[in-house]
Amino acid sequence: MPYVVSQDVALLLGLWAKTRGFQIPSPVFFEGWREEFALFMKGVFPSFLSVSEEEMRGGLSILLMETDLPILSLDGVYVQTDLSLELARQVDRKGKDCGIRHRPGTASILHQVRKIQRSGVREVVLVDDVIFSGTLIERVCRLLGDLKICVPVVCAGVGIGEGIEKLTGQGFDVRCVRIFEKV
Repeated sequence: MPYVVSQDVALLLGLWAKTRGFQIPSPVFFEGWREEFALFMKGVFPSFLSVSEEEMRGGLSILLMETDLPILSLDGVYVQTDLSLELARQVDRKGKDCGIRHRPGTASILHQVRKIQRSGVREVVLVDDVIFSGTLIERVCRLLGDLKICVPVVCAGVGIGEGIEKLTGQGFDVRCVRIFEKV
């Protein structure tokens, strides 16, 4: 069973640098760092696998172009769009589910949802970086449904079997760049 990590450090650092007027290091820096990181991780997790930023971003771009729907992004790293929800499923220190909350430094979920409502969309493709258990996507779709916004298609960079099965079992068309049965 692989231990999967998606590469997003260059994209995250690039977004951070842009907002603060900095320039990110050259791509060579990241390649060396990724190689060191992969060697370290393989020493801990022999089945370690890394999914590149290019594969995630490019693959998601292709999947999203295959729909005619407006894009609602849960992941501002790989897919930046006007419609987004900056939120995450959160747990306490003991791993107990604390529900969905907005990401630090972003508007409250209520303010984000109001922006989506003002857009007038009634149907969207929902995109996230990873579908793990499917619980977060399920909760977001329920929230959107309460707003009379339909989500027929869900796209992700990485999809895990359990989460994909949960969502397809509820009638969602789930499309992923990479699929892993278990991680």
